[in-house]
Amino acid sequence: MKKTKINYNFLLAFAFLGACASPHRVEPNITPMSETHSLVGADEKILKAQPSGHYKSEASHTSLIWRVGHLGLSNYTARLNKISADLDFNSAEPEKSSVVAQIDPLSVATGIESFDKEIGEKIFENKPIVFKSTKLIPIGATKAKMIGDLEFHGATKPVELIVTFNGGTIYPFSTKHAIGFSAHGYFKRSDFGVTQYIPLVSDEVEIFIEVEFIKK
Repeated sequence: MKKTKINYNFLLAFAFLGACASPHRVEPNITPMSETHSLVGADEKILKAQPSGHYKSEASHTSLIWRVGHLGLSNYTARLNKISADLDFNSAEPEKSSVVAQIDPLSVATGIESFDKEIGEKIFENKPIVFKSTKLIPIGATKAKMIGDLEFHGATKPVELIVTFNGGTIYPFSTKHAIGFSAHGYFKRSDFGVTQYIPLVSDEVEIFIEVEFIKK
C-alpha cells in the first residue's frame, strides 16, 4: 500500500482554528493567568472611575495569542500581530459597552516566515477577520462574558470571550487616558468550514487577548 505523505506544516497551520471541544481533547497544561493570578488587576471602584467614551486600541500593547492541540503532544502556540479595535466604553453601565476588532489575516507570527505566509495566504486565504460584540454579561465586579460575531474564513458565527478589566491610567509619555483588558476564549474551526486533519490537530482553538485602549 502506498503511504500518504503528511504535510506537517499544514497540520500546524490549522492551529488558529481549533483547541478544546473534542471529547478526546488533551487538557492544556497552562492555565490562563486571569483565572489564577495576574500581573495587573483592578476592582469595581477603579472601573467606575474610568472616563466613558470612545477608545482606540494601542498597537504596540495589543496582542492575540492562539494555540491548538497538535497530535496530543503539544499546545502549539503563535500569534496574530496586526489588530485594530474600537471600544465604546460605558463605565457607569459596563454591560452597555461594545467593541469592534479587525485582524490582518496576513499578520500570522509563528517564528518561521515561510510558515507565516503559508497560513495567512493558503489557510486564512487572506480573508477578513472581524469580531463585533453583541452582548456583554457581567459575571463579576470587573469581569464579563462577551458574546459577539466572528467573521472568519468567509463565515460568520457567534463566539464567547471572558473579558477582565485590568485598570486605567494616564500614559506616562502623553496626556491621554488608557484602559486595559484581558480576554480568553475558545471556538471550533469546523464551524468556519476548516476541518482538515481533525483530530490530529484539535477542532477548537484557544485564544488569549491583551489590549490597551487610548481614549479619543
